[in-house]
Amino acid sequence: MDADNQPQKTPLAGELPKEPETVKPTIVDLPGKDLSHLPSEVQLSINMDKKKNDTAAASINSTNNKVLSSVLKKDFSKKFFKITLGFFVVFALCFLAFLLISAARLDTKIIKITLFGTVTDLISGDPVENANIIINEQTVGTTGANGQYSIPGLEHGPVQVTVKADGYDDLTEEVMVSRVLLDYTTKKDFQLKSSLTGVLSGKFIPNNGHRFVDDTLMIGEKTYKINEDGTFQIPNIQVGEAQFKFISRSFKDISQQINVAAGLNQIPEITLEPAGDIVGELKSYIKEDLVLNAKFFVENILQDQVDIAEDGKFAVKELDVDRNYKIRVTADGYKSRDYDILIRQGENQLFNFRLVEDGVAIYAVRTGTATNSPIKLFSSDFDGANRNTVNEDSKIDVLSKFYSIEDQKLYYQSTAEGNLNLPYSYNLNTKELSKLTFTTTDLKTITANFVAKKLLNIYQVNQSGGAKYGLQLFDIDGSNKQDVKLIDQPSIRFDQYKVSNNGRIVAYTYTISNNTELYLFNTVSAETKLAMSGSNIKIFDISQDGNLLLASRRNQNTGLVDLVLFNYATNDLRTLKENLKGSDYQFVKGDNNKLIFFEERESNWNIYTFTLDRSQEERITSLTPDYEIKDIYQESNLLFYLTNRGLLVLDISKPKNFKLVSDTVLDYTTL
Repeated sequence: MDADNQPQKTPLAGELPKEPETVKPTIVDLPGKDLSHLPSEVQLSINMDKKKNDTAAASINSTNNKVLSSVLKKDFSKKFFKITLGFFVVFALCFLAFLLISAARLDTKIIKITLFGTVTDLISGDPVENANIIINEQTVGTTGANGQYSIPGLEHGPVQVTVKADGYDDLTEEVMVSRVLLDYTTKKDFQLKSSLTGVLSGKFIPNNGHRFVDDTLMIGEKTYKINEDGTFQIPNIQVGEAQFKFISRSFKDISQQINVAAGLNQIPEITLEPAGDIVGELKSYIKEDLVLNAKFFVENILQDQVDIAEDGKFAVKELDVDRNYKIRVTADGYKSRDYDILIRQGENQLFNFRLVEDGVAIYAVRTGTATNSPIKLFSSDFDGANRNTVNEDSKIDVLSKFYSIEDQKLYYQSTAEGNLNLPYSYNLNTKELSKLTFTTTDLKTITANFVAKKLLNIYQVNQSGGAKYGLQLFDIDGSNKQDVKLIDQPSIRFDQYKVSNNGRIVAYTYTISNNTELYLFNTVSAETKLAMSGSNIKIFDISQDGNLLLASRRNQNTGLVDLVLFNYATNDLRTLKENLKGSDYQFVKGDNNKLIFFEERESNWNIYTFTLDRSQEERITSLTPDYEIKDIYQESNLLFYLTNRGLLVLDISKPKNFKLVSDTVLDYTTL
């Protein structure tokens, strides 16, 4: 059979039809495809071949189109079926929801809802009988002896319900009538306020000529006036039970239930029992913060007799007159204090009551009036209470800045065991004295930094050309010696020397031919750096991280002394203040961006802060002209300032004036 006459194979479902092989006829390429010049037999043969090819191509195209049309029709049918099915499901669900909603609404049209509940007296809670229930201005029910009512036949929705009863004010409320599942009832209770009132009259009898000015009489939640002679007459008190209260600082309080009837209610005269209250305010001593976690422990009283208000005011109430009470007051973060007080009638104050922050103050006191009287160190609370002798060692260097609050230890230097001024610690709790330096080899003239736990030592080297001086750094126990600087010229000594609180930087100065040079020695890298030179150079302080040096020097242009700041990391030298007048400049502890100092301005001495990044100054005290500041030093976040009128303390972050530690502190600046 001819290939052209072979039957076409129909493709399987999902299979693309294979393109049948096509026999391409051989066509003679004649100019212009004109065949007229050929013999008739040739022309006939060529035309027959062409017809066969055209027929074969047409057959192939027809088959392909049929197969493709069949595939597309099947795919379209599937998609159309899915869309139709989805639409039908959504329609069915919506229709079902519509039927359910319609049925829910319809059933409340057919099956009505019942409103029921109880009507009671607002004060006594007793049931109210014969109260009328009114809906849409029609009485639809009445309460029985038990105060209950039931109103059937209501449709779903809100209704205005009014309840009326003899002797009571009318009450109108909107009630939503509804059902829950198959429960076709709605419960609503009503409480009626009595419209009947009475007059309450009586008199309080004091034990003396007390005038009733600040005393309080309360009926329920309302406060009423008491006449100065103790009489009272209060109209329009609702009948029924009421709470009767009498509150006073001079007498025992009264609280009881009374029954008020219509008309005049005459209460028998009430003889009052004398009492006293302890009153005060719970504010901390240094910061003046509210301390609401304070607890009062008073013998033979109930805890509800102690009342602490949100503003910090307190009262210990209902105390017996002419009786002595022992009281202990405690609060987290504050010293516990014990008090003894004899109660008098009325308000009583605890003598010298203070909530003093935890910690200790250390200060020196001269024990006699003579200038050579022994000097003792004392520890006390920050308000001077609970003062105890720390040590009677007269060799203690009272010029030392004590570092004691954090660990309850006193650190100081003393020559008690020889010529060396060695560092010691004294435990304020155990009274134990400990020497801190054990290796004393090579130590000559030492200065301790108790924060860094380091010693700076000036030693002398005797050579043929004369004595030379060196500066060394030790750990506080005398170990780990590190040479800082040896001066080559015998005539030159170290003027000033200081180690930073982190032990990383040592600052020192020496003077050659009236020119002072200030150097910084890095204890880690052993690098020495010249910070500045000139005249009138004074080292004030080094920042906690050791990067900033605070000093003063004379300005060559103005001839005045300026306050300057040297940055170790950037080698930048910055003038902070010109024509320096303040004293004892130092970094605020824990803050490398803030300085603190004191200065006299317009005959008033005060303490100031200076913020470096803003060059902003702020006065933090307001001392009167009779105060003169002698010295300042920091312990923890507190600043102690020695004045001509004693030692005072303040919190730098929240400074308050005139918080006296002691008025007998030695003026060590004159020694």
